[in-house]
Amino acid sequence: MVSDDTYMVGMSMIANQKDMARRYEAQIRDLVGKLEDMAMALAVEQATVAGLQAQVDQFRERHPDSILLKPTSQYFKDGKVKEIARVVFEIAFDKHLKELDISNPAEYRLD
Repeated sequence: MVSDDTYMVGMSMIANQKDMARRYEAQIRDLVGKLEDMAMALAVEQATVAGLQAQVDQFRERHPDSILLKPTSQYFKDGKVKEIARVVFEIAFDKHLKELDISNPAEYRLD
């Protein structure tokens, strides 16, 4: 036979566990919402990159003699020469990440 005190302690523990489970479920719902927002933001950024790449492709096609497409003395890791436009991109990319207190922007650039 279970004493009344033991029963009450058990019921209190169950109530506390249910309350904790409800709080965790609310936190999970909040995190899922944030994750969905971040996924949408990432999709928008990817679409922006695709649009900008289309602009660059059209520029290359229509202005092959542009100063921006001239080679520099810098190279990608694979040995391909970097054009002026790429160096301009890298400067802006690095500057933006440094403004966000990211110490080594080059680590996040494709090279």
